[in-house]
Amino acid sequence: MTDKAGPHARLFVYGTLLDPALFKIVAGAPMHAFRPGRARLCGVRAMSAANTYQPMLVEGAGTACGLILRDVGGCVWRRLRFFEEPEYFAREVLVMSNGGADTLRAVTFWPSKPLKPDIALWSLARWRRKIGRRALAAAQAYMALMDRTDIDLDAAWAEIVERFSLAPI
Repeated sequence: MTDKAGPHARLFVYGTLLDPALFKIVAGAPMHAFRPGRARLCGVRAMSAANTYQPMLVEGAGTACGLILRDVGGCVWRRLRFFEEPEYFAREVLVMSNGGADTLRAVTFWPSKPLKPDIALWSLARWRRKIGRRALAAAQAYMALMDRTDIDLDAAWAEIVERFSLAPI
């Protein structure tokens, strides 16, 4: 993560982190603590990655709708990075908020490698319906590993994916 995420940066969330329960598990704090507001990231679409329920941003015509979270501190950034990396990386973007009246710098998590998008836009409702409960349990198990230095995180994640049936569809 770059210094752009700073100790009190703004975060734009567009995918699974829009789920308040998942956000709290990952961030270690409730979403409302970061004064969320509606925001849009223009020039991209939030799509499902092919054969998964994983969200991804695809550049091109469109707008990704999400939330802007304010005053995100260092401890939360550390937790977010643990959860998102290496599949995603922090990238500074300009988002529109307040009905388009304000343009704000924020950081969002962008796919680290090119992914093939599905034909469908990403849907929080679909994610919740298909794997939401299992994903919350998996996130809880993964975040419990955050400060562990005695394990192979890749192997632990593979075991979590298997245990909670999160394999690609």
